[in-house]
Amino acid sequence: MNDKSKTASKMPKWLLDLQSQALKDCPSFSLSDEFQKIHEAKARGEDPLKTIYHISDKDLKKYSMVKGVQNLQIQAADNGGLPHARGEPKSPVSDGPGDDETRDSRRHANVEKRKASRPPVDNSLKIPRKAAKTSNSGFAPAEEPVAESSKTRTASASINKPAAEESTAEVTRSEVKTVYEPKSVPEWLKAITPASINRELKRADKDRTQALRSLEAFKDCIRRCEDAAAAGKAQAQREKLFEELRNHVHKAEIVLKGVDKFVVRKTNMLTIQNGLPRIFASTVDLDYPWDLKADVWQLYLRWYRQDFKPDLLRGIITRREKDRASDRIDPEWAKDPSRKIPANYHGQGHLVLGQWWPTQLCAVRDGAHGTPQGGIWGAKGKGAYSIVLSGGGPGYKDKDEGDTIWYSGTDKKDPNSQDPTENTQRLIESCDEFPDQPVRVLRSSQLSAPNHYRPKYGLRYDGLYRVVEYELLDKAKQEHLFKLVRCENQNPIRCENNAARRPTKFEEDEFLKLKG
Repeated sequence: MNDKSKTASKMPKWLLDLQSQALKDCPSFSLSDEFQKIHEAKARGEDPLKTIYHISDKDLKKYSMVKGVQNLQIQAADNGGLPHARGEPKSPVSDGPGDDETRDSRRHANVEKRKASRPPVDNSLKIPRKAAKTSNSGFAPAEEPVAESSKTRTASASINKPAAEESTAEVTRSEVKTVYEPKSVPEWLKAITPASINRELKRADKDRTQALRSLEAFKDCIRRCEDAAAAGKAQAQREKLFEELRNHVHKAEIVLKGVDKFVVRKTNMLTIQNGLPRIFASTVDLDYPWDLKADVWQLYLRWYRQDFKPDLLRGIITRREKDRASDRIDPEWAKDPSRKIPANYHGQGHLVLGQWWPTQLCAVRDGAHGTPQGGIWGAKGKGAYSIVLSGGGPGYKDKDEGDTIWYSGTDKKDPNSQDPTENTQRLIESCDEFPDQPVRVLRSSQLSAPNHYRPKYGLRYDGLYRVVEYELLDKAKQEHLFKLVRCENQNPIRCENNAARRPTKFEEDEFLKLKG
């Protein structure tokens, strides 16, 4: 047996540097710390995650780093200064919080080693990024054809959130780096005991069993993406893994049955150590595509508020009519504060760019728009919150150029009034009184077929726009035409025929089932 006291002399320089950095970042950590409880719980055969749920993610990261360095030290002593001897299989280490933490430590060590070998960046070669003319703090993630607007444009009701500043038609084309912050573990998840999980999962349930298998395969794909990055695999191989991961995400969002709070708890899908945050808040040197991180964030928020049902029309009381005009939101759904999402806010809020719905009522259900029929949603004294670009008929003079939109207000219907309609006034307010408050834009498949930005089915959220100017075309009718410009620092509209396109193939298939 090797003398572990001689570990330091056999450690390579990069591992010594990692140890020094870990101790610098975590000077007060030791195995006598609270986190030793995780190891002790595991040794007793108890559920260590019951302990994890009472420890912050930040502290767990620190513990993982310290524990990982210790494991690497032991491996270095056994293998002559290398984490693993060449040609020998990697043996799992299980004396920490779990195998996932050990893998993360190894990846981190490989990442640090690669970073140290890279040449310094010549900042003089960087092209200065154009200063943003907007301040889009209202969104978290975060193109020539003619379009038509919504058949009915109405407005209504409040809450103020941040947004944008001055007018510009230019849009940043490069991918926007968005930081998603994982939430603390929800109370409903902490309340689930190991005994209740065992009791629930013993019940025969084909869908639940399949969900458990699918989510384990999902997590395995995340690990393979991380391993490919740590090993410096070719970009083509990474892209193939990313596409596989997209399929897992989109299936979980729209077709995976059997997911419930016990399945989510069992698979730890909401924890930063083992779940969805490993993608949108990754700490390893892995640049996931922006659209993938956005869609994972969307799924994470849904499951966080216990919205597990994959049905496109969940929360909707449906009728048999093909146009779904008689559908309505289930009153029981609307009563649930964890699921009811108001649309009375400026900015992007909880939405992600490209988020998609089969009907406008579903967009209302998820707080993207506030009315199931009207094209404009706003409040008096607040301006407009959102608009829908849809099929408005020959009377409208709408034009859709992607980044720039000309959008018609509604003509007045009261011959005795000299004022614009209420919904038109909301857009006038947005331009004159609230130029720093952006408007959410949803595009509908009812737009004319030549429109390059039209979603194939349903409605898609395409980002934030500012109302920069308007023109009174006909005083007698109070006919106004508004110009909206897409805010800077947003990723592209997800209309191109590529991996980022929404609706996804799974959403399209489920939509066609509804039509059938």
